[in-house]
Amino acid sequence: MAERFDITPADYLAAFSTPAGRRVLQHLLYEGHLYEEVVTEEETIERNFVTRILRNLGAFSSKESRRMITAALLDAGAVGNTNTPKEKE
Repeated sequence: MAERFDITPADYLAAFSTPAGRRVLQHLLYEGHLYEEVVTEEETIERNFVTRILRNLGAFSSKESRRMITAALLDAGAVGNTNTPKEKE
């Protein structure tokens, strides 16, 4: 992660582990074309950005992050759009 910032995967995990944060993550994954083939350069850039967020979350190393991200992926993928049901906070 960027050394200019004192940000860790735990910071990302805290930001996206609330009900609202989880909805935002689902939206970012959907809008970042994670569920479809990318065709244009713009879509590739958007997917790369989402992939960076996942990496910063520790998606490829932390068990806790993998569980949260898998749940977000399944929820957003099952719905197929950004109108996911709101969780009670």
